[in-house]
Amino acid sequence: MQILNGRRPYIVINHLGRSKIDVNRPLKEGVEIETSNETQIVWNDYHSFIRDAIDEVDLRFGRGLLIDIHGHGHPENYIELGYVLSSEILSLSTTVLDNNIEIASESSIRALYTRMKNMISFSELLRGEYTSLGGKLQSLGYDTIPSHTHKFPMPNERYFHGGYSVQRYGSRHNEQVVDAIQIELPRFLRLGNKRLRENFSNNLSQTLVWYIQKYYFSEKS
Repeated sequence: MQILNGRRPYIVINHLGRSKIDVNRPLKEGVEIETSNETQIVWNDYHSFIRDAIDEVDLRFGRGLLIDIHGHGHPENYIELGYVLSSEILSLSTTVLDNNIEIASESSIRALYTRMKNMISFSELLRGEYTSLGGKLQSLGYDTIPSHTHKFPMPNERYFHGGYSVQRYGSRHNEQVVDAIQIELPRFLRLGNKRLRENFSNNLSQTLVWYIQKYYFSEKS
């Protein structure tokens, strides 16, 4: 991303496996409180680094975007984007999504929508072909939910709508100005050959730069 736009994102990485710690859950669920003081320290440090980055982004820019990246093993092999909206909510009609203000307010991109609502509808931010993160990834050949092609999961399809981190740090809380989106990657994009992984990394970087320039650092926003 630094090569693409001259800016470098704040990066916080957890290198420990989920058998030891799950930083995308509350502390009491993510570590063994009674037996593992070291993992409690790791959990606290991880979230402290995130809070520090958010505070600096807020101070410098007054807006920002947190991307929380994970991997899933669902058989559909979609890229799953989580805005803290359930499958049932995503399956609602465009009219309902756009007219029920509580839906946008409960999403992890509330601040973005509040800032842009006079120029773009909420459904377009979620799944527009040329206006959403999913639409951009879909245009690059990666099946993505939600997007204009895959607007919502089917009843028999599993979908991660956004875990602890995007729920805690996203702008669904009115006092927070940083938005958050969870990106869940299928196995083939994480465990495929080197060329496939490099191509996807480049495409994801280009997509995120496009999204940030469009909604966070453009003159209109």
